[in-house]
Amino acid sequence: AISLAYDCLGIVLELNGALSATPLIFILPSACFLKLSPGRFYHGENLIPSVLIITGLFVMITGLTLTIINPDDCSHGVEMFYCADANITSTMIPG
Repeated sequence: AISLAYDCLGIVLELNGALSATPLIFILPSACFLKLSPGRFYHGENLIPSVLIITGLFVMITGLTLTIINPDDCSHGVEMFYCADANITSTMIPG
């Protein structure tokens, strides 16, 4: 719904990365491992997944905060500099 309502693709992709990709990479696998392991979260084999969950939360919160604080400026309807020469052909018309 956000991507359909907002026409700036950069911010949508940043939010997608911060809110979807980070939990998928860091938090969900580690949380599943901790749920299925018999010991507490601070025991030896569960220490690395616990650190990954904390790291994932930090990356997710930082990415979301930076996206909100420093949004990219979108140029609505302006032709970008790299598209200006794309419409010009260098071939000569036979005549």
